[in-house]
Amino acid sequence: MHINITARRFTLNDDLRDYVEKEVGGLERFYEGMLKADVVLGWEKRTRVVEISINVNGAVLVSHDRSENMKKSVDSAVEKMERQIKKHKDKKQNRRPEDIVK
Repeated sequence: MHINITARRFTLNDDLRDYVEKEVGGLERFYEGMLKADVVLGWEKRTRVVEISINVNGAVLVSHDRSENMKKSVDSAVEKMERQIKKHKDKKQNRRPEDIVK
């Protein structure tokens, strides 16, 4: 999976970049069809904002979070994305033609 990280209103250091790549890259274990992830990190007044957008076989899943700490925001957004991926995967599995009863 290709991960594109964008920092708004601050300079992204290597420590934070590695942390985001590790956390977002870990989402691959839940679904194999992930093609690309876009992560936007930013500051709004006193809060840190994280937005994760992932392309999953034609569908786009998005999660947002904001808090006082950037790593805490990343963790929370990744947890939200994990739930969305699991829900998307369950929907895909439940729509098989064999499961439809006539």
